[in-house]
Parts: sequence; C-alpha cells; structure tokens
Amino acid sequence: MLGVSKQFSTDDIWQQIRLAYEQNYTNVGSKLVDALGDQAPDPVLFGQTANTPPLLLARGVGADPQSHQLALLAITRMARNDPAMAAATFASVAPSLNSPERAIGWGTIA
Repeated sequence: MLGVSKQFSTDDIWQQIRLAYEQNYTNVGSKLVDALGDQAPDPVLFGQTANTPPLLLARGVGADPQSHQLALLAITRMARNDPAMAAATFASVAPSLNSPERAIGWGTIA
C-alpha cells in the first residue's frame, strides 16, 4: 500500500521488484508489482519479462519508462543465470536507456 499511497516512488518499487528477482524471490517480486497500482505493466509482458527475458529484449526497448523498467528486470533475470549472455544482450539494448538506467543494468550484471 505504500506505493499506492505514494510513500514509495515507482522507481523505488521497481528497484524492490528487481532485487526480489535477483535473489530468486519470484513470488515476492510478482506481488510487489501490485504496489505499482495503475502503473503496473501488462501481466503478459511482465510474465514474458520474468520467464523468457531474451524474447522480450529481442523485440527492443520502447521509449516509455515502463518498457525501460521491464528491460532492466529482464537483464536482472538473465544475469542471475548467465552474466556473459546478459552483458552481450544488454550492450545491444543499453543505448535505448538513459544513463542512470544503464548504470543499473551494468551494476546488475557485475
């Protein structure tokens, strides 16, 4: 409810989602999406991000902030299993992100 009442920013909630998935707490991560309220991503896109991140990233990253957050979550998922593949993939999508987002992505892979 802290996200819905705006005590946490959307970026704060996405960070918590990425941390949960990084630690393989996927149930927690998927429940945290509810805290985004009306800014929650489409459930199908979120499922693809969590379960088949390379497919999501192969489509490219949209210009909207939600697409950027989904890309960062996809990289988080990939980095957990194969950091080298995550780095190669992120190098191709990083130009679509802003500088702080690129730092988050590379930090996740490192």
